[in-house]
Amino acid sequence: MADYSKLELLSRRKSGEIWKIRFSGSGEIAALKIMDLPRPGDSAFLLSRSRALLNLRHQHIGSIRDISSRQGKIHIVMDYIEGETLRDIIRRRERSPFSWWVNVFLQCASGLLAAYRRDLIHRDIKPSNIMVGKDGIVKIVDFDLARLFRGEGLREALPKHAFIQGTPAYMSPEQCLGKSVDHRSDIYSLGATLYHCLAGRPPLEAATPSELLEKQKTSPHTPLYLVNPDIPDDLSDLVDKMMDKDISGRFQDYDTLIEALEPIKLGCLSRERGAKKGLSDSLTVHEKAAPHPSPGKKEGGKPSKPAPSLRRIVTGLLLAACIGSLVFLARGERRVKRNRRTLALLVDRMISQPAPAIADPAIRTRNRMKKIADAVIHFQKENGSLPATLDELLSRDYLESTDLQDSWNNPFLWDRAKARILSWGPDGFENTGDDLKLDINEFNELTSPQE
Repeated sequence: MADYSKLELLSRRKSGEIWKIRFSGSGEIAALKIMDLPRPGDSAFLLSRSRALLNLRHQHIGSIRDISSRQGKIHIVMDYIEGETLRDIIRRRERSPFSWWVNVFLQCASGLLAAYRRDLIHRDIKPSNIMVGKDGIVKIVDFDLARLFRGEGLREALPKHAFIQGTPAYMSPEQCLGKSVDHRSDIYSLGATLYHCLAGRPPLEAATPSELLEKQKTSPHTPLYLVNPDIPDDLSDLVDKMMDKDISGRFQDYDTLIEALEPIKLGCLSRERGAKKGLSDSLTVHEKAAPHPSPGKKEGGKPSKPAPSLRRIVTGLLLAACIGSLVFLARGERRVKRNRRTLALLVDRMISQPAPAIADPAIRTRNRMKKIADAVIHFQKENGSLPATLDELLSRDYLESTDLQDSWNNPFLWDRAKARILSWGPDGFENTGDDLKLDINEFNELTSPQE
């Protein structure tokens, strides 16, 4: 690999670091991902399996330029993409047209089809691995978990510790079970990602990754039309098919998926443009002006108004009645569909939440954090130190399991170094405006009796 200089740290996660780099000779900008090896002996295996990625070139795939091993780490040089991930777009909570989202996933399906034709699968499709460039071009990135699949699949090729890899919120049931996977597993993950983009949350949620893996195997997701009644039925049905628990019930190839997405995109565009113009405009767009007869002449040379005949009057009344009926039926059909979805959504929420909320979720979360803080203080007094994890409070009967989850069913986080209890709030993402934090020392000062 040519010499380069690091310009900027773009991301640091458990999976590794991503740097923006510049090659010394050409001055070209690229991205460098540095990953820890699962085990030192896996270097040769991973390099041999990953060489096929170097030949993968497509407009909707972030190309990999070089793969090497250095000092027990894998170095992957990739195209630098100026843009943002779908995860970033979701976090902004901007309302984008359904047609825009469908177009994004049409591009994703096109990129995955190109990989499939080279016997490659991704195995970690999720919002953070799909980027939208400033030019609107979508690219799938982070193919480092992909593996060649032929014949019996991956089971014989992969080391035992690598059977289950991916992100639980988007993994297919067979992937969660550690079974052989193929492109239909990526179709499931793509459907789960589309669900998250449209619903604002993943299709399934749980307190722990292991619990989420179990849910992915058998638990059904809530249909999209129940989450958002505005989502078109055909789009909701398509996501359901992509996420069928039975692999044979999903789309069996990307060509069929693309054929299903294209008319949905056109339908969304048609509805969105019709909504902008209004119903009356859409009704009059195709109307043609009726030919006007030449005006007659009265005595004296002045033009006379033609006398309306009974037939013309009746025809006009019938036409007006027909147009009125069409308008009424069109509005009524949409109203019935909207009411049906709204009612279904209310019923679903009544079933899942039988008891009405007695307080604001943030207030309930704050109260639970105070309860945890009180337990931490008691633990410190009795043991001489802070607990290493919140699970210690649970194992020693300071708290119950329900106390360790916020109002959005996400586990509280414990920052022992700063003695803080954290909740990422309703969006589940860190460092956003809805985060909640409680400092143990400040809480102790407020609750300690004053001398």
